[in-house]
Amino acid sequence: MEAGQEMLLAEVLSPSQVSQFLNCPAKWMFRYLLDLKEPGTAATALGRAFHETIAHNFRQKAETAHDLPVAECLDCFRKVLGPQLEEAKLQKGEHPMELLELGETMVTKYIEDAAPLIQPAAVESRVSGVIGGVKVSGYVDLLDIEGRIIDAKSALKPLKGIAHDHHLQLTSYVMITPAASGALPVGHRDKREDGQPDSKELLYQ
Repeated sequence: MEAGQEMLLAEVLSPSQVSQFLNCPAKWMFRYLLDLKEPGTAATALGRAFHETIAHNFRQKAETAHDLPVAECLDCFRKVLGPQLEEAKLQKGEHPMELLELGETMVTKYIEDAAPLIQPAAVESRVSGVIGGVKVSGYVDLLDIEGRIIDAKSALKPLKGIAHDHHLQLTSYVMITPAASGALPVGHRDKREDGQPDSKELLYQ
């Protein structure tokens, strides 16, 4: 790691860095100090393909106010999942076709049930700020016009509540994103006359 990278690592933290350090300092060292990435897994491959698919939908929805057809989203998902699975290290009992079917079900369910309730203001925006005297930065998956920060998580097994690292991530993003107003009732819409943010990078002091 170069000197400039070490300085940046020491001066600016991200919620994912903090969570990784709390969970396993050794993994944090390998990932952020030595720049040694873990091989992909079935879960990470599925998660990245799902994440990119819904981001693709919301990027265009920010312009059109309409979701993409499910078929188009599924096509996007398949194109992203293929390369991800080629790089992933699958465990015994994990099969690409089963992962594809699972992912297609996830995408279909999300686009049909969740996406219509969300009108995006900014997608994958970089945010930064100071928390307790420490510089913090990260990327917000989705900020909607109601000021809600929405972060989609996927898993191969059912999730039981919200993990502590996800709580940390969302809380940090709310603290450094002044446009975030907190959760409002699902389905509630406030019509704004000032339009939507058109910048892909939101920086706050």
